[in-house]
Amino acid sequence: MKSGMYRPHSYVISTTLIQVPFMILMSLLIMACAYAIGGWPWDNFISGMLTYACSLWVFESLAQLLASVFANPIVGMLGFMMTWATSILFCGLVFKGSDVIWPFRLMYYIMPLRWIFNGLGYDIFAPAIYEGANTCNPGDAVIVNNATTTCNDAPLNYYCPGARSSLECYGQTGIEILATLHQTYESLDIYDDRLMDVGILLGMVAFLKFNFFGQLWRLVSSSATPKSAAATKAAA
Repeated sequence: MKSGMYRPHSYVISTTLIQVPFMILMSLLIMACAYAIGGWPWDNFISGMLTYACSLWVFESLAQLLASVFANPIVGMLGFMMTWATSILFCGLVFKGSDVIWPFRLMYYIMPLRWIFNGLGYDIFAPAIYEGANTCNPGDAVIVNNATTTCNDAPLNYYCPGARSSLECYGQTGIEILATLHQTYESLDIYDDRLMDVGILLGMVAFLKFNFFGQLWRLVSSSATPKSAAATKAAA
């Protein structure tokens, strides 16, 4: 690129065209193993696979940007690991985003894993039906562990006859389980926001790619100012 054989945008476009099929292939293999081992319903496998491919693409684009920002590859690698660890911390599964004070709460919205878990949680749990729980009408009397209690309001209107505490009963359908998990894990919810999640992840990719292109353009176009013949002769 510094020799002018091809432009930075040609490099960015070509690497992007290579990344897309590889991200999909990697996601396909990873999610196929996860679904098979976890025994998850395959109804939303394609959607889950594409969401995970977008997440891989976000981190791949981040790695490209950091590699161009830092001349030392070790510093770039540490920056990547720090971003990944921060994303794990602010994904909504460790603690609720609403419990974090500003401006640190901003990390909950700009880190990618929060949007990955939201879509994947719906893909995995929504079509599932589990045993051990029964649906009930809100306000009805139900018997749980030989004791009478009252059925909760929707969407928590279910009970487990053999449960010794409410912590042992998550629901019968995937939507009921998501509603239960949402009480503790804020990034999991009963609403189908998968298109929004993918759109946000692709927006992150576009942002990282744009900054990578700008940084790459700066690197390959920068050069020392040529010295005049007089200055060169005087230095000699």
